[in-house]
Amino acid sequence: SVTELRKAKRIVEAIYQCRVAVDESPLDTDRRLLLIELLRENGEPLLAGEMALQSRELDPNNGKLLDAAIRCLLEAGSNDRAQELLNEAATKN
Repeated sequence: SVTELRKAKRIVEAIYQCRVAVDESPLDTDRRLLLIELLRENGEPLLAGEMALQSRELDPNNGKLLDAAIRCLLEAGSNDRAQELLNEAATKN
């Protein structure tokens, strides 16, 4: 399972299995969030941030996806884009 691969530090294999799971159930936000976490753990915060942004298109009101996008973009050094998302979130509240 993805969890077992993650615990065994076999992140690339976990990412692959998680991508397959997302493809099988593209509207499952939990699967998408797990994939985003795995991409970050694998040192790919920009890719994780892009995945979070794409996922928000499917579920625009999901705060977890917004948070993940902001964290990943900040980690990747995309501060301007992260700030845009923070501003967007502030205007919704």
